[in-house]
Amino acid sequence: MKTIIKKIIGYFLRSLFGWNKTVADAYVRNIKSKIFHPQDSDEAFIVKEVFKNKNHGILIDVGAHTGSFFENFIWSNWDIYAFEPDPAEFKQQALREFQALKNIKVFNTAVSNESNKILPFYASDESTGISSLHSFTGNHKKITEVKTITLQDFLENHGIKEITILKIDTEGHDYFVLQGIPWDYVQPHFIMCEFEDRKTTPLGYDFDMLGSYLLKKGYKVFVSEWEPIVHYGQPCNWVGYKEYPCKLNHKDGWGNFLCFYQDAHIDYDILINAIKQ
Repeated sequence: MKTIIKKIIGYFLRSLFGWNKTVADAYVRNIKSKIFHPQDSDEAFIVKEVFKNKNHGILIDVGAHTGSFFENFIWSNWDIYAFEPDPAEFKQQALREFQALKNIKVFNTAVSNESNKILPFYASDESTGISSLHSFTGNHKKITEVKTITLQDFLENHGIKEITILKIDTEGHDYFVLQGIPWDYVQPHFIMCEFEDRKTTPLGYDFDMLGSYLLKKGYKVFVSEWEPIVHYGQPCNWVGYKEYPCKLNHKDGWGNFLCFYQDAHIDYDILINAIKQ
C-alpha cells in the first residue's frame, strides 16, 4: 500500500510541476522521512536542520554520488553545483535526471588543488561509495582517467562569488579540494568534509592536519566520529560529536568535520539541538 501511495504522489508531482521521476521520488522520500523518521542516519540531518530556514544559497557538492546529499535542497531556490567523476551509469543517470531542474548543474570533472591534470580513477566492487583518485583497498581497479579542476578556477569560470554550503566526499582527497579554494575572497559559510587516516596518510596528511587547516581558516570545527570500518559498504556505529581540537575515541575512527565560519551568523541553538537528536 505504501508503495502504491508513493507512486500516486510521485505521478501527481510529475504532472503538476513537470518534475522527472528522480526529483519527484526525492521529494516524496524527504516528506516521508520527516513524518516517519524525523532524523536522517548521518550528518546530512545536521546540515538540513541548520539551513532549513534559508531559502536561497549556493551549494557545491564535490563527490555527489547519486545526489543524496543535495536532494534536501532541490525544491528551494538554492543553486546547486554537483561534481561526480565516476562514470558508473547508475550515478550519472541519477544526476542527469536531477538536471531537469534549472537550478542544478552537474559536472564530471574531479576537483583537486590543480587544474587540467589527467589522473587515474579507481572503483571497487566492495562499495559504490569508495571510488577515488587513488587506490586504498585491494579491490580497487583503475576504470578510467579524469580531468581535474580547482574550485578557484571553477568559481571564476562561472562567476560565482560565494559558497554557502561546501560538501566534500572524495575518498581521501578532501584536503586537496580545500587547497583549491580562493581563500582570499571566498569563505564558505559551512564545510563538511571527510577524514579517515587509512585513506589519507599515504597521501601525506591525517586527521589533525585537516582539522588544524580548517581552524586556521577561521572555522568553528565539530567532529562527527564513527567506529572503524571493517568492510566498506557495511553499516558502522556512530560514536558521537565533539568540538575540535580533540582526540578520536578510536585510533582508526573515521567521520566528518562539520565546519561553521565564525562570521556566518550560524544559529548554534539549532545546531546543538540537531546534534542532540
